Amino acid sequence: MPAWNEARGLLPFVFTGSAAAKSGGLGMVFAPVDEATPARLFAIYGPVTELATSRVMQSRLGLVREVYVTGHAHQLRRLSERLTAAGLAGTLLAGRRSRTVAVASGLALAAGSALQRFSVFEAGVASAKDPKYVVVPQRERLDQRRAHQHES
Repeated sequence: MPAWNEARGLLPFVFTGSAAAKSGGLGMVFAPVDEATPARLFAIYGPVTELATSRVMQSRLGLVREVYVTGHAHQLRRLSERLTAAGLAGTLLAGRRSRTVAVASGLALAAGSALQRFSVFEAGVASAKDPKYVVVPQRERLDQRRAHQHES
């Protein structure tokens, strides 16, 4: 999948942050507020890692960036970012004082994590359906090799 291949250097960090956000969120849902400090730490550092790395990844992608910022993948990604940011905000603002806020924040983080993964999946599918994401980069690499050979 071209979208996954081009993002391979940063996707593990996006997924690790997403997994930490989800696990922290679920920990906040199921643990009593006064015993959920480890879960809250995951619910803080996970979303920060996920959101920041996702933005960096998006800025570094070439042509295949299109599949991440358009269509169904983009819609899922935007909703994921909103839920993740809301879950993070709730965790920071009142997650240690209010059971209701902790549960709502935890559920938002878990949902945001799932949507992040679905958005990456959808971007991969979209990139595989359009041959330009395979053909154009291949042509560019061939042109670079030819130019390099002519220099030699």
